[in-house]
Amino acid sequence: MTSKSNKKWYVIVTAMLCIVVVAICISFLMNTTKLKKELYQEAKNYAMHLNEQVAGNISYRMHTDLHLIQELSETISMIPKAEICTRILNHKKEAFEFDTILVFNQDGVVFPSTYNLQLLERWQEKYPKIWDEPTISYISNHEILFSVPIKKEGEKTGYVVLAMKSYLEIQELMAKVNYQQKGINLLMDTEGNLIAGPVGKYALTEEEMEDLRGKIITALVFRLKDNDGVMNQSFTMDLLQGEKVLISARALGINDWVQVSVTSWSLREKEYSYHLLIYFWLVMLAGVVGTGIIAYIISLHKQARMKLEKIAYCDLLTGGITNDAFQIQCLDYLRIENWSSYGIIYLNLCDFKYINERWGIDSGNEVLRYIHNTFKENITDNELVARSEVDHFFLLLHGDTEEELTKRVLDMIQKINTFTSRYVLSDYQVEFTVGGCMVEQHGGGLQALQDCARRAAQFHEEKNVCVFYNAHVIKKIERENKLNALFEESLKNHDFEVYLQPKVYLQHDQPCAAEALVRWIHPEEGVIFPSDFIPLFEQNGKICKLDFYMFEEVCRIIDRWSKENRPLSEISVNISREHLKGMDVSFAHTYCAIKEKYHIPDGIIQLELTETSMFCVQQLPYVTEAISIFHKGGFSCALDDFGFGYSSLSALNEFNIDTIKLDRSFFVSKSKKSRIIVANIIQLAHDMDIQIVAEGIEEEEQVDALCELGCDLIQGYYYSKPIPVAEFEVWQDHVQGIEK
Repeated sequence: MTSKSNKKWYVIVTAMLCIVVVAICISFLMNTTKLKKELYQEAKNYAMHLNEQVAGNISYRMHTDLHLIQELSETISMIPKAEICTRILNHKKEAFEFDTILVFNQDGVVFPSTYNLQLLERWQEKYPKIWDEPTISYISNHEILFSVPIKKEGEKTGYVVLAMKSYLEIQELMAKVNYQQKGINLLMDTEGNLIAGPVGKYALTEEEMEDLRGKIITALVFRLKDNDGVMNQSFTMDLLQGEKVLISARALGINDWVQVSVTSWSLREKEYSYHLLIYFWLVMLAGVVGTGIIAYIISLHKQARMKLEKIAYCDLLTGGITNDAFQIQCLDYLRIENWSSYGIIYLNLCDFKYINERWGIDSGNEVLRYIHNTFKENITDNELVARSEVDHFFLLLHGDTEEELTKRVLDMIQKINTFTSRYVLSDYQVEFTVGGCMVEQHGGGLQALQDCARRAAQFHEEKNVCVFYNAHVIKKIERENKLNALFEESLKNHDFEVYLQPKVYLQHDQPCAAEALVRWIHPEEGVIFPSDFIPLFEQNGKICKLDFYMFEEVCRIIDRWSKENRPLSEISVNISREHLKGMDVSFAHTYCAIKEKYHIPDGIIQLELTETSMFCVQQLPYVTEAISIFHKGGFSCALDDFGFGYSSLSALNEFNIDTIKLDRSFFVSKSKKSRIIVANIIQLAHDMDIQIVAEGIEEEEQVDALCELGCDLIQGYYYSKPIPVAEFEVWQDHVQGIEK
């Protein structure tokens, strides 16, 4: 049994080796043919390139010489005396390195007169155009001729300047390129006449040259017919004692002259054969070695693929899948299951940065792992969970209704908080912003569905509430897009108006102050409530531009009051926390520059920063620096919404604040505890020379209590709601000086 098995294995191995050998042979033959073609093409390109250089050099030199004779012709046309012409001709001959320069006419008059004109008689008959235009020609086995007719004022005079030069210079140009000493260059015309050939050790016998010239011309004429007269050709042919040569012809662009290179192709073929033989053995060796290591390569490939898949599709922190794998597996599930019975859920863990800062990164990672594992333990086999970003999660849940999926998500969050409060975060309840999208309601790819769930989570401030992407959310998105589109035009048209809400002093007989609030009154949309656009512009960063706009509008108002000799009231202007997100205080200098532009006196404008803008630890140095810049610029600074956050007392210690605005939440409750808190805050602030403003006051009872506790200013509907500037001016005129 073993013998038969081994025999079978040997047969298989032998068959495989035979297949490999045959494949190698076929590959070698195919590659040999291909390589030979490529080598031939490379040789052709090399020969044509060098020949193009030679032809270009010859053409350039001949045209340069012709141009020199043209200039000489123009010079002679202005000198009538033969003596002067003779002197000039001799001088130019030496300067231009010509063998001879002479002037003659059709009547046989020659300058200088010593030249034998009989030598030129046959040449004049062959080139009758010399009397009409500049011409380059030659006298066989003698010289190259450059002739230019002499004209005066554009009219022919019957005289021609003729310069002669031997072939030696052209032969030297051709000899500089000898194709690695395996070729020669010829200058011919299409009738087969040799103009210039090789010299020295490359010179051919007269018999060899005649045979070579005849075969080249025959081949060129044949190919010119096949290629519509295109002179530039490259081909091989048998030449000179049966040797195969590579012929490359290049037109000079002068008459019908052709620069022809002749290189040995037989020698090149021998070189190629040698390289091909080496190539064959290399291929055979590569085949044998490749057969031995192919299994190893496949094994390495599989291992590498597994590692890449792990990196691409495995979340190293949680051990679960990544968002890319989530999308792929979702599509697989949805192709098998019913699309209409699934929903995508997005969960963003709130304040994860705070968790890391308070309990440490290791505890934060442990929380993320437990959250992922809790989700995974509470989903079925046909559902998925993935961590898409640092603290973001996606779920694919099976369910027919939004209510069903909402209940499941909230149950999972409740289970998560059982762990965090007991083991890790010590009585801290984690919260999520949650969005969902039913697959049946929205087509498109998985990424589009995830985006819909993410967008839905952004439209509800309450935590641990699942908001689904539906008509209401879509309508709100469209509304936000419209408001974004209207923003720039409304700034330009001053549709954003300043409303002032009075702040009344309780203990002192002082002019009332005011807070500047923005109101958007659009000519087509009507009144747009701040609750509709302020959060939107805070989210997309446009609030910073609106802040600068509002501040400049307030500066314009104060400037107008000053010019109208009205009493100047202190106006407070809000600064969004978005200015500090970039960890930059350049915005503070912008405020100071605008104030100086309108010549606003110091102490008239107060800048209000919300307590939440000072909550981020990384921003604390920048808040401190910004407040310092504001004070130097003549502003006072207020801390708005004091008591709303958890760091109020810390803020008083960290920052040089001039005013505290108590959050209205202190005054909603009428309990004794609330009164004690307010009384102590007021006393603490006064001990630190900080002014107190109570905002959101609507009842007389609240005013009386605050007056008794020593509060400095009251702001709220009890005195006035936010009103237009014109109404505020009227209100101010009536109320100024009234004591409560």
